[in-house]
Amino acid sequence: MGRITEFTNLEGFCDSPILPPGITILSRTTLGILYLLVLCWLFLGINVIADVFMGAIEVITSSKRAVL
Repeated sequence: MGRITEFTNLEGFCDSPILPPGITILSRTTLGILYLLVLCWLFLGINVIADVFMGAIEVITSSKRAVL
């Protein structure tokens, strides 16, 4: 398995295995919008998971039984 090497004229170039190939070709505005959309998507996922978790907590705490 090889590694893709990119050459760019940007000063702050980062050779990271996490970044997809060709990401440095996009403009800063496009990258900003892309990162904002991904961030919103992640927060939406956390919101759904937290909502399901709180629903489960409400079911557990709403049950009443007599303790003798």
